[in-house]
Amino acid sequence: MAAASSELPQKQLRRTVLLETPLVLGRDSQGKPFAMHDACPHRGMPLSYGWFDGQQVECSYHGWKFDAQSGQCQLVPSLTADQRLKVERIYAGSYPCQEHDDYIWVFIPEPKPAAAGFSKPVEPPFPPPRVPKFSEKYKIAHLTADLPCSVDHGIIGLNGSCARSLVHHAWWWRSPPQHS
Repeated sequence: MAAASSELPQKQLRRTVLLETPLVLGRDSQGKPFAMHDACPHRGMPLSYGWFDGQQVECSYHGWKFDAQSGQCQLVPSLTADQRLKVERIYAGSYPCQEHDDYIWVFIPEPKPAAAGFSKPVEPPFPPPRVPKFSEKYKIAHLTADLPCSVDHGIIGLNGSCARSLVHHAWWWRSPPQHS
């Protein structure tokens, strides 16, 4: 899961990291989500810093344009008519992306493809997981919290056995043990 559907407005770019892979997410003008590697193959500038017209992502550095759904290069504006670079062979790195159950799901293959260059997107060998539904009338709640610490400190601080017995003595938690 890369993002909640509500976090991805149409024709806007959103940065995220999924499985240590920097991604740029968006929705094309038809509302279909896409996921690309967040680096231009030319100079590595994050594509999320660029512009999106509903079909193509444009790098803010030198203006290279990429098809949002396939990652295929569409334009290198600095090329002259006598240069023979086959622009259509360049890819910015695209990942299969689906939307269901109010989430955007992105398939990151293993091993990971090269960040950019000449590789076409890899199709997933299986569909994304489905959120269990207990009836036709269901609602999904998506809660997030930004913690001013690293993931390691957050998990260790919340789950550490020493912290549980020593730190979590408060009027709203439990009373401290009585020593005799």
